Amino acid sequence: MKDLLAALPFVPAAIGEWLTAWNYDPVVDSTTHPGLGPRVGAADVARIGQAKQAFARIDREFGAGLVRPALVKYLNGSVAPLLRGRYDDRTVPPS
Repeated sequence: MKDLLAALPFVPAAIGEWLTAWNYDPVVDSTTHPGLGPRVGAADVARIGQAKQAFARIDREFGAGLVRPALVKYLNGSVAPLLRGRYDDRTVPPS
């Protein structure tokens, strides 16, 4: 996964808010997000984990040049809408 992330372009605007939020925003006790997007559940989290493993496997076998366009399309089309979705503390990634 490290190699996969290293192949992505650095976009400061994409992480700027996150970088300052973890440092200056108050601690949040809950991860509940009453977004306007789709309802996000454990099946969505599991599907993203499976996709992560598949992309990592393709990266190891064929190199990041092949997998990067597919990964970007997947993140923009499938994962980003879920970030705007509705989820609560029970919807957590596996450890």
